[in-house]
Amino acid sequence: MKTTVVYAIVAGILLAGAALLWNGGSPATTAYAQSSSEPLAPYMGHFQHYMHKMGLAIDAGNQPLAEFYASKVRENMNVVEKKFPTWENLQVGALATAMLGAPLKPLEDALSKGDMAAANGAYDTLVTGCNNCHVATQRQFIKITRVKSNPYNQSFAR
Repeated sequence: MKTTVVYAIVAGILLAGAALLWNGGSPATTAYAQSSSEPLAPYMGHFQHYMHKMGLAIDAGNQPLAEFYASKVRENMNVVEKKFPTWENLQVGALATAMLGAPLKPLEDALSKGDMAAANGAYDTLVTGCNNCHVATQRQFIKITRVKSNPYNQSFAR
């Protein structure tokens, strides 16, 4: 319970910071070069894909597979941070790192310790981070949920 409260507080702080970034931030943050005309949506799709598979691996108790997909989420986050410092006048790179990086770390830590119960709760916090980012960028109509059905031709059992 205490961990959930801490995550909620961190999420609130990050959401407040994200709102500042979205509203223009300081002159230093607006000095970023506009990223290429490359679409952002495929990278958001990568987040969704890897996170769904990670959730299924957590549900199946498959710690090595969940760690693998957590590393893919982190890798995609790093790519988004570099490729999209700004996108449609939003500080997407910084927001993705702030909103996903903070909750991803405890998830990675829980997985590295094999604590699947803690990983389960941390995963839900990560999903909340996605939705907080969507709210901060006025994309609140994009709502990520934890889906437990497996649409993949892949077993997540250990």
